Amino acid sequence: MKPDPAEQFELLRRRYAAQIGERVAAIIASWHHLEQSQWEKAAGIETRQLAHKLAGSAAMFGFADLGAIAREIDIGLKEWLEHDQPLTEATRHYLTQQIAQLQRLAAEGKVTAILPPIATEPAPTPSAAMPAETPAPPVTPPQPVATSMPSNPAPRPTLPVVRDQNGRPHTIILVEDDQEFGNNLSQQLHLFNYDVHLIADLEGLPTLVRALNPAAIIMDVVFPNGDLAGTEAIAAIQRERTAPVPVIFLSQRDDFTARLAAVRSGGHAYFAKPVDAGRLIEALDRLTGAEENTPLRVLIVDDDPDFGQRCVHSLEAAGMYARAITDPRETLDQLQSFQPDLIILDMYMPICSGKELASVIRQQDRYVGMPIVFLSAETNRSQQQSALLLGADDFLAKPISPEDLVAAIAARAGRARYVQRFLIRDSLTGLLNHQAVESELAREFARAERLQQPLSIAIIDIDHFKRVNDTYGHVVGDQVLRSFARLLQQRLRKSDLIGRHGGEEFLVALPNTSVIEARTLIDTIRNSFAALRHYGTSGMFSVTFSAGIAGYPQHRSQIGAMQAADAALYQAKRAGRNRVVIDTTSNESTASPIVAVAEPSSPPQPHWRALIISANGIQRRSMRQALAEQGVTYQLVNDVERALAYDAPIRPNLIFVDMTQIEGTRIPNLILLREHFAPARIVTIAPTAAEPRAAATTAFGADDYLLIPPAAGTLPALLDRLSASERSML
Repeated sequence: MKPDPAEQFELLRRRYAAQIGERVAAIIASWHHLEQSQWEKAAGIETRQLAHKLAGSAAMFGFADLGAIAREIDIGLKEWLEHDQPLTEATRHYLTQQIAQLQRLAAEGKVTAILPPIATEPAPTPSAAMPAETPAPPVTPPQPVATSMPSNPAPRPTLPVVRDQNGRPHTIILVEDDQEFGNNLSQQLHLFNYDVHLIADLEGLPTLVRALNPAAIIMDVVFPNGDLAGTEAIAAIQRERTAPVPVIFLSQRDDFTARLAAVRSGGHAYFAKPVDAGRLIEALDRLTGAEENTPLRVLIVDDDPDFGQRCVHSLEAAGMYARAITDPRETLDQLQSFQPDLIILDMYMPICSGKELASVIRQQDRYVGMPIVFLSAETNRSQQQSALLLGADDFLAKPISPEDLVAAIAARAGRARYVQRFLIRDSLTGLLNHQAVESELAREFARAERLQQPLSIAIIDIDHFKRVNDTYGHVVGDQVLRSFARLLQQRLRKSDLIGRHGGEEFLVALPNTSVIEARTLIDTIRNSFAALRHYGTSGMFSVTFSAGIAGYPQHRSQIGAMQAADAALYQAKRAGRNRVVIDTTSNESTASPIVAVAEPSSPPQPHWRALIISANGIQRRSMRQALAEQGVTYQLVNDVERALAYDAPIRPNLIFVDMTQIEGTRIPNLILLREHFAPARIVTIAPTAAEPRAAATTAFGADDYLLIPPAAGTLPALLDRLSASERSML
């Protein structure tokens, strides 16, 4: 039976404890020899090596008291040995005191571990509701916030720790004999939620690696026992492993010999000191798999259901998400709801041909770049070429092996996703760009109103960022932005929305999160960011940010909420920056978004008169039945043009319009309806599969949307929301 690594480490720890007395005695004897030799450097080197080993290994095995004393001896002798200057009387006296304290601990039998054994289970992740434990930076100390914290804030999910595929936190072993640098770097890595195990000596490192099985090792190159001792230790560790552990080297050396040794030892990255924490985090995320790696998505349209399912099985076995449909008429809705990276089409289908379907897809601007691959038994080259001329990207012949299918689709879909990333992602930070984040925010806002859940929006601005660029240069400024983006990605949930709104301004949307909870979370991130150190040409520096928060239901429109958050941001800046401010004023109703409680003095419920704009038979029948059940009178017209010409003694105050008549190039129709029927309410109607598209119309003027056929209770809830909004304007 394979021994338990944790038990192995505990045995090693006990063995070390049994030998600790001998190690202390060796240091004391060497110190006496140094004094008797009239401070010969050879004797000093021996004493320092013994103290250095104890300083590096004692803390690792739980002897923190001895390790701290040995570290002081090591540092004191280092100054003397490396600067070729005689020891001052004050330094000798201080070192003598440290030796005496070491001797006293040994004589009293107090050389026992004062730290508990290394836990086999990860420590609980700190809650986002708790303040960051990292102290505020000396350069820019945190300022008091403008809005007081509640005594019992509502609970919020805990901060996410970077975890491996089994859900365990990513443990990093940092091997660094410069205590100040090691402690500082460890604190910086903790800000990004890495679990850092810092040691200062190579002794016991192989056993520690076997015990912890770290996600990565950060290793210095130069140690007292050799200028390439770090690379040699890593080479020995890698030879023992079946799968190499990712290694990042940090060193004062920046020469070819050191870099080549790092490569040959099995290193994956190399940074010359001083290293910017942001660049190091990017490398760690890449090597440990902390970067998001969403599976590719493939939509298959083929009238043979068995063949479609075989394709789905092959692609999903390779780690992709795949969906097969047999009816080409569902394609556009599936494109919107499933959002594939690539489409596979059959050439010949009963309802329409693959070439015709490809033409329909290419008619819409949003799908011009969507890769289309034909998979068909067609062997005629002219037919294949005509399909390619219509906008297809490739033609694969049936039958095709699962291996060939996966290889072909993975290559094309991966390339397409890479290109798409540049269309919706900010090239510097990798976050959603301005247009993309506002489009996603429209969906989140509509979803919050529909589900009766809070939504908080934070607009964040880096303080005095122009000064950073002017002082340290734009390259350093860009790195500050990247570090902040990485911090947001690691501290927020996958369901949260993060985007670069422009320049040094960022936008964050937090679904199902109240503004009080959002303030707690963003303020925790503010503390962590202020504690983060950046490296410039003139040394290390820190940066802060200010943020304004507003949300739903305090504000009923996306524009209103964003304007309120922006106003709160400027309030934070006027109050001195480095703080988070919540919007406390609203020009919009704060009543329940779903059910308005009728007071005796409240205005009566509005009497709805509906106009349905749709040529879709299913939509018309569903709406007529649903409205009749609610006692709402209605009229029907086929299109927007007829609606604008509609003349009735009593004008409609509720417009239901087919989504296809007001999206894409037809968005101006929505504006015309808004102007012509003002102050009527406009509701988009759409099939369930097209919900994201329907939600997006609320960003262009629609008041709400309704999915067809309406689920039980959705139309009454919609009418209640609209009624509450109507009363708030009376």
